[in-house]
Amino acid sequence: MVPAAGTPAEQVTEALRTANEPPDVYVCGPPPLVESVTDSALAGGVPADRIFRERSLPT
Repeated sequence: MVPAAGTPAEQVTEALRTANEPPDVYVCGPPPLVESVTDSALAGGVPADRIFRERSLPT
């Protein structure tokens, strides 16, 4: 297995280029990561109601 290159947001952008239809997107992580991936998904044509987010905060 080879790790994907780029940031998570860049990986989403690349994956959406080859998708036949907008996928459901599930993202969980710190708020900056969640927002970045969400922005990339929206820019790539994923409808907001198909993006599922969970933000984790440091404890």
